[in-house]
Amino acid sequence: MPQKDSKVKRFINANHAKYTKLLAKAGPGLFSAEEQEKYLGILKGTEFENLTLTVCVLNLLLAHEMRKLSHDPKTQTGAILSDKDGNPIYGGYNGLPFETPLNGVMKEKFCTNWENNFNNEFRYDTKPMGRGMWHAEPNTVYNATYNGYTVAGNALFLPWWPCRPCEQVVVASGIKLYVHSTESLDFNDPHWGAGWLEVANDFKAAGVITICIPDEVVGRVLSAVKRKDLNLGTKVAKSYLDFYKEHHIERFGAR
Repeated sequence: MPQKDSKVKRFINANHAKYTKLLAKAGPGLFSAEEQEKYLGILKGTEFENLTLTVCVLNLLLAHEMRKLSHDPKTQTGAILSDKDGNPIYGGYNGLPFETPLNGVMKEKFCTNWENNFNNEFRYDTKPMGRGMWHAEPNTVYNATYNGYTVAGNALFLPWWPCRPCEQVVVASGIKLYVHSTESLDFNDPHWGAGWLEVANDFKAAGVITICIPDEVVGRVLSAVKRKDLNLGTKVAKSYLDFYKEHHIERFGAR
């Protein structure tokens, strides 16, 4: 299947070029050999052994950047699919599938219906005639496949540990490395712990390697290249941001 050009692919390419340039300006020595071993030592002898900590952090930054395309007024999450050497392939965000833009009707449902605005059952109802927002993981997998890119055997980067349905999509797609920044993962959490543990067990059974690169490590890179240059944050694309402000939706939180 031929690979298609798309808004998402152009967005990734432009930001990858920007971050690569900024990281080059920061110079060598951002990470020690000890840190490389601490976070990526588990990859020795695997198909991902050529990954460096700098490349992994670069992809996590790109995942943060993908959040700007999110359709969700409450939470923005982005993800990046890369090959075994860390070269970005495709990306996704929590929003409508297949890169469908928000039309006026959907904006009204998501942004001005305050009774349901922050209700996951409303925003992520995927039943027939439902609202149909998807999390970043399935959007990345399905959009990459739809646009002609290979998913199986590659890596997925995003800030969060996945929910169970998203984990099942990751496993079924053949992704073999999941890199995240959820340092505070607690399998004993009374609300989320059991589900998170099921995800971990499923990943292990499927042979999916998981790596946590904490926000502190990513933050060091931001400091090195000046955060203001990266324009990194939880803001969504300008057209959506203006719409949300117009309807007094001002909080952009984490997933």
